Formats: sequence, C-alpha cells, structure tokens
Amino acid sequence: RKEKEGWRVRAAAVSAVRFAAAKQCQPQAILPTKDAVLACLADEELQVRKSALHSVNVVCLSVTCTEIFRAHTDYIFERIREDSKQKPELIREVDLGPFKHKVDDGLPLRKFAYTVCTSLLAAYPEEIASPALIDLVLQGLADNEDVQVICCQLLQDLCSWSFALFRIIGRIGDIVEPFDRCIMRCIKQVQAKQQVGRAMDMLRLYARTLKVVEPIAEANQHKMFVDFMSRVMKDSVFASVYEAASSGRDPL
Repeated sequence: RKEKEGWRVRAAAVSAVRFAAAKQCQPQAILPTKDAVLACLADEELQVRKSALHSVNVVCLSVTCTEIFRAHTDYIFERIREDSKQKPELIREVDLGPFKHKVDDGLPLRKFAYTVCTSLLAAYPEEIASPALIDLVLQGLADNEDVQVICCQLLQDLCSWSFALFRIIGRIGDIVEPFDRCIMRCIKQVQAKQQVGRAMDMLRLYARTLKVVEPIAEANQHKMFVDFMSRVMKDSVFASVYEAASSGRDPL
C-alpha cells in the first residue's frame, strides 16, 4: 500500500515479524515474509526502514530463525551503510525563543543501523567480518557520541574474531586519526571543566576499545598505531583512564 498513511501499515506489518521471531517461532512462519522485510529495508519512509531493521535484528539473533537472512547479508549490510550516513535533510531547526536548537531526526535510525550491524557480526561473522566494517567504524567515530559508543563496541567485537584479524590488520592505521581526534576533544573538555562526566565516560570507552586493538597492532609491529599510543599515553588524564581499563578498575 503506497497511498497516504500506507507507510503505517507497512511499518506495523514488518514489525509483526520481529514479535514472531522473539517468540522463537519456526522458520516456516517467517520465510514467506522474507522478501517483504528485505524490501522494507529500502522503503522511502524512515520509520518503515527502522521497523525493518528491528525485525532483521531480532530474526538474525533468533535461535530458530537465524539462518533466514544468512544468504542476504551483503544486501542487508548495504542498507545498513546507507542508513548509517548522516543526512542533512533530516536535520531541522527548532525555534525555542531566545535560541534555536537543531534536531537530528536521522539519529535514531543511524544508531539502530549500527546496532543491527553488531548483531549481524555476532550471527554471521564469516560473512560480515571485513575491512568494510572498519569504514563503518570510521564513519561512526565522526558522528554523535551515542553512535560512537556502538561503533567502539563493533570494533571490539570485530577484533575478538581471530579469523578476521588478517582481513582487517591492514586497516588498523586508519583508526588512528579518528581516535586521536575524539580523545583530544574529550581531554580539552575535561581541562576546561565542560561536561566532565560525559567526557570521562567517552575517554573510558576509547581506552577500552584501544586496549583491545593495541595487542593486535603490537603483534603485527604496526608502527603508526604504536606511536599513536605512546603519544596519547603522555597525557596524564588519558593515561590514568587507560591504566584503570588495563587493571580492571574501570567503573564502566
């Protein structure tokens, strides 16, 4: 149904799939809807795409239905890459009288796209673990901090698959500049006493993520990454956070 308000029907229909999968239904119950769910990933309406991603997320993690989308991981990942991009047309300005506030209507969809990617990696690691995930992480590290949190988890998960390391080791150097930028921004906030709690939380996140990547880079004698770590560890704020993460005293 493409008539006005028809998107609500599509969103409701595709959402029903995730409720069925959450109940561990048999795959035969969901298979007839597979093509429609995949089509909804490219729907013109943002809410329909979000609902479709939600259903894919639940299905791929379902004990009984996980195999349904295995043959379609390339297409699903392509849609994730599209919906994880920042889109200026989804940013609107709200007039609050004395000042104006920008609202990013695309943020919830981007966050969910990255979340679904972590689920795809968990469900289909052989199909999903690739240098393309590093591109997604790099994109996310330039996004909202909520997106950065998911991206750091995605990178940690990717590094946990030993078979995937040879696929991504050539891209380790690419994460240096984004992490450097993020860390320096948070250190400046701490020094200026601006949003210190949030800045420290983000520093702990970056530290935990780099702690996972560092042994991989060192084992492969990745000079660019090793030099980067030596440099950022000279900052007392980050060094203390990193030490806490290394010793298990990280409160997060």
